[in-house]
Parts: sequence; C-alpha cells; structure tokens
Amino acid sequence: MSFRAFRGFVAAALVSGAAALAPAALFEPLFVVERAVGAVTVEKPDGTVVPAEAEHAYPYGSKITVPDVPPPLTPEEIKSYEKQGLPLPPQEVPVVRIRFSSDFAFRLGANTKVAILDASEQTDDGLKEVKILDLARGSVDTFITASVVKTGGAADAKVEEVLSSIIVRTPCGDASRMAARNRISVTPSEDTPGYSTCVFRTQSGMMDITGPQFHIKDMKQNAEAILDGNLEFTSINIGNSEFTTEFERGADNTEKVRFSGRTTGKIWRQYCDVGGRKAMAVMVSRTDGSLISYSYLEGQTGIAGTVAGTAAETHALPPAGDAQPGAEAAGLDGGASGDGFDADFFGTETSTTTETSTTTETSTTTADDGLDFDWDF
Repeated sequence: MSFRAFRGFVAAALVSGAAALAPAALFEPLFVVERAVGAVTVEKPDGTVVPAEAEHAYPYGSKITVPDVPPPLTPEEIKSYEKQGLPLPPQEVPVVRIRFSSDFAFRLGANTKVAILDASEQTDDGLKEVKILDLARGSVDTFITASVVKTGGAADAKVEEVLSSIIVRTPCGDASRMAARNRISVTPSEDTPGYSTCVFRTQSGMMDITGPQFHIKDMKQNAEAILDGNLEFTSINIGNSEFTTEFERGADNTEKVRFSGRTTGKIWRQYCDVGGRKAMAVMVSRTDGSLISYSYLEGQTGIAGTVAGTAAETHALPPAGDAQPGAEAAGLDGGASGDGFDADFFGTETSTTTETSTTTETSTTTADDGLDFDWDF
C-alpha cells in the first residue's frame, strides 16, 4: 500500500469514526413527497409553485396544497363519455404522503393547505430539531415510529427529543408530544372569518394540545378533543374519551380539570380599554352540573370567583358558534374596577367551584372530516 493510499485510508477511518460518534439526526435535510394523488402543488420558499412529484425532495419552508375531492360526473358527462366510447375517468381522492425521515411520515388529506416549517435552534446541548406542520385547513395524519418508551436511563433524553420534535399547529392550538398514529383536522368557518373547528384524535398514539390559556395533557389512545373558536373565544369539548386540561389563572397556579362525559370548557378573551392588559373569563361545566368559573387579568394574581347556580343561571354566555363571542356577554366590556375589566362578572367570592344538582346539557358532536383511519403508508 502506498503512503498516499495509506493516508487516504486513515482519513476515511477518522471521518467514519467521527460520524459514528456524532448523534444521529432525527430528520433528513429535505422532506420527501412519497406519493401524490391529484393536482397537489408545492410552493417553495422563493414563491415558485410546482406540481408535487413522488420521491422528490423539497426544502422546509414550502407550502403544500391538496385539492378538494372532485365532484362526481353528471349524467350528461357520463353519457358523453359513453357516446364517444371512452372509459370514465377515475374518481380518485386527492392525497399526499410526505416523510421527514424513516421514523416520521405524514399523510395530508383532500382540501388541505399546510406549511412545512423548520423551527430548529442551536442550544448549549447542541441542535434542537423541531419541525412544524402549520395547518390552515384539511387534515394531517401522523405515522411516527420512533420509540417513546422510557426506561429511566440515559435513553430517556432521546425520547424527550423525539416527543418535542414535531408540532402540528392549528388556529385553535398546537398538537405536540405525539407518537404513533394520530389525526389533526381544521375546518374554517364559511360564515365567520377567522373562526375554525379543530379536531384532535389519537388512534394508537398520544398527544398534548397547547393553546392560549389552556393545556390538554396526556391524551391516550382513541381519545378526541374538539376545539373551536378564534382569537377571542375557545370552546373545548371531548369525544368518547377522558383527559386532563390545565387552565391558566393569571399569575396563580393553573386550574386542573378532568374532562369526561359531557364536560365542556370555554375561554373568553378581550383587551381592556384601560391598561392594555388582556382579560380572560373561564367557565367549565362538568357532567354532574358543577361549575368552575372565574376571570382574571393576564399576568396578575387574584381572580374573581364564581356565583352560585348552573351555567344557564350564571349569565347569558354566548354559544360557541357566535361570530363575536366573549365581549359584552362575557362581562369584559368595562366595569367598576376602572381598568376596563369587570371584576364583578363572576361575583366576588374566592371559591372557584359551585356544586349544583342540575346537569348542564352540552353538545359534543364530532366534526366529520370525511376521512377514515386508513393508514396506507
């Protein structure tokens, strides 16, 4: 072996050894479209729009648009094809599958618009990899095979890295700490601009949801959270499942509520006329008819507690479908406190829970996104 060959061998060995010592990246440098059905397009970060092609890689920062399901052929169109002796065109449902790496794959359903973003940052411990699927409408199915089993050893740090690496952002809140198979869907309101219904479902997976003034924790398999609202209002309902929701209480500790049965939560928000602080009113109605209701100013201690009675007796709160929920009806349009915040809306008692014997009827109808759990990966 010549010296030159020997030197090349040593250099290759050193590079190989360094690569072996370096921690494996969670994601590939570019994301890949594995399959695209229909006229799916990709808008690159420079604004160039191209058709999505199978087994092609695209840069993070791109936006993917999946068209809606095409309308069925009319009888006249069918007769025209038959008259010309032509076969009827296939009525395929648009869909696209993408992957960030072998452990992270996603399916985007029909009528979906999503931005694929890189939110990674350099920390003292190295690169923290985070990818965001910013979902404006439609659905995202997750297929995450990376292990999230904790053993109590050093490998648990890698599990936390996996759990914090993917966020599906919606108008109602961020889905995070996901594993295995889940679905997140967004349906914008056709009548009220800025108002959306967001459905978060776990199948074999797990999920947390974080939004303004609330945090849904530890959704297990076959759980469902149904959120709808806008910047001024959020309604939280459940499907056939249970989970814990933490509601903020200003600078005080959070209010933890176990959601089950017909439990529903509502948050109203409005900036005060004086002082510029945001005021929040929170009400949770539980299956047994008891209420948790309070209001507070963002970042401040001290809250206004509830008054006795059922939800119907407390105040005429607006239903979830109102175009402008949470202003006058939530009692946030000014008050005696002089800061534009009506501290008397929920009374002046310090207790935050009122027990009643009347069960409050709450609708938890599941939004139908027209898709099923067909995990064709």
